[in-house]
Amino acid sequence: MFMCNDLFVFVSICPFIISQNILPSKDKNQIITFNKINNFGSYLAGLIEGVGSFYVPDKIRNKKGKLNQAKIEIVFTNYDLNLANAISNKIGGGFLIKIENYLRLFFKDKSSILRIINLINGERLTPKIEALHLLIKWSN
Repeated sequence: MFMCNDLFVFVSICPFIISQNILPSKDKNQIITFNKINNFGSYLAGLIEGVGSFYVPDKIRNKKGKLNQAKIEIVFTNYDLNLANAISNKIGGGFLIKIENYLRLFFKDKSSILRIINLINGERLTPKIEALHLLIKWSN
């Protein structure tokens, strides 16, 4: 675990979270599909709960007048590149940043954030639900 912007973020995904239909592999040629998963929203909510963050700005514009953006971040190990790409492709609009031995998947555009909100709303049970409510309020 490492410290990032005063939030603890776990770098690896717990093996029990990953179902057999989307088991990531070190094989770069493996294709991961979510077509067999009926509860992608639940899976995504659990993934964000464990290794993700919601960033919601407190002001619409910064001091320079530039529009602030809300964003959603999910952290993966390098071994989970296929999984990160599959999630990004399924939702659309995400981009990956590689930092040393981990990957950060960001969603910043409004359409992908709204897709994620629609997928995970109602699936949250822990304190991150307050951050989700702020994100919903921000997107309206």
